[in-house]
Amino acid sequence: EKGNLYYYRKLTGLPILGKLPQMTEAQLGNPEEIARLAEQNVQLDRILELADKATE
Repeated sequence: EKGNLYYYRKLTGLPILGKLPQMTEAQLGNPEEIARLAEQNVQLDRILELADKATE
C-alpha cells in the first residue's frame, strides 16, 4: 500500500522534502522541539536551496 506522500508527489510532480511527525500539545508549544523535529525530518538544506533559486 502506498502512502499519501507517494500520491502527493505523483499528482503534483513536486518532490516531498519532509514530513513532520504528529506532535503533542506540549511539543507544539515548544519552538525548540519543533525545530529539532524539523531538523530530523525535513530536508531544510534543500528547501533553502530552492528558496534561493526562486529569488534569483
